[in-house]
Amino acid sequence: MWRVLSTNGRLVISDFSKIAEYNQILNSVSNRVEIKKFFYTFPFSKAVVVQKI
Repeated sequence: MWRVLSTNGRLVISDFSKIAEYNQILNSVSNRVEIKKFFYTFPFSKAVVVQKI
């Protein structure tokens, strides 16, 4: 996904169990990594939002 993402593009991955793994991998390729929490889903989920610079 990262390879085909255009410059200034955003990658959003929503999951409820592997967020730490995604965060670790994506921190190595970008310095703009955010984790968003969603409390209106069941089970509660999180999303990793990364911007390609």
